[in-house]
Amino acid sequence: MLAGESWVKLVVTDNRGGQDSVLIHVIVTTDLPPVARAGFDFVTSNSWAYLSGAGSYDLDGHIVSFKWAQVIGPSTATIMGGNTMFPTISALVPGVYRFAMVVTDNEGLSSADFVTVTVIPSNSETVVPNALITGTLRNDLSATAGSALLYPNPVRGSANLLLNNTLTGKVQVVVFDATGKVQMTANYDKRRADFQQQMDVSRLPQGVYYMQIMVDGKSASSVKKFIKL
Repeated sequence: MLAGESWVKLVVTDNRGGQDSVLIHVIVTTDLPPVARAGFDFVTSNSWAYLSGAGSYDLDGHIVSFKWAQVIGPSTATIMGGNTMFPTISALVPGVYRFAMVVTDNEGLSSADFVTVTVIPSNSETVVPNALITGTLRNDLSATAGSALLYPNPVRGSANLLLNNTLTGKVQVVVFDATGKVQMTANYDKRRADFQQQMDVSRLPQGVYYMQIMVDGKSASSVKKFIKL
C-alpha cells in the first residue's frame, strides 16, 4: 500500500447470512524509526563511567533527543547529562547495571537500546562470571584489552594519543562535543600493539569533548573525555 490516507470497508457475515460493516480509516506512512545504539557492554572498576549513544542514526531524518535511564542495578548510580548523547554515570558501586537509551527523531518516532555496565571492586581479583562475558561484551573485552590514554588532559594545542592493545589496522578517532556533534575526525595506521600519535586539537573551541577510537572497525576503548583549554 502506498503512503497516504484511505478508508477500508470491513464486512462481516454470520452463519445466517446477516451482515454488518464498518469503515476503518487507515494512514500509511513511510517514515522509519531511528536506530538506537547504546554502545558496547563493558566492565570497569571505577566509580564513574561514560556512556555513548554516538552509534545511533536515522535513515530518513535526524535524531532530536536522547533519554537515558537506569533499569537494573544498585540505586546509588546517578546519571548526569541524561538527555545528551554522552551521559556520565557516577556513584557506581560493585554490581551489574543496565541502562536504557531512547532516541527520538524529527518525526516523533522512537527506538530504544540497552547497555550493561559491570562494576568490580578495584582492590580485588574478582573474576567476572562467564555468563556476563557474552555477545558484544566478550567482543568488546577482547578488543579493548590493554589501554588508551590521551595526555595532557586538559590540553591546549596538541595531545598525545597512546593505544596499547592487540588490534592493528586503520585507526579512526572521532571527537564529539557535549551535544553529540562531530567536531573533528582523524585517521591513522596502527601496525603494532603499542601505538603513539600526536593529535592537533588547537582548532577546537574551549570546552568538554568526548573521543571515540576505532581500530579496524572495532571499538578500541571506552569513550574518552577531555577538556580543551
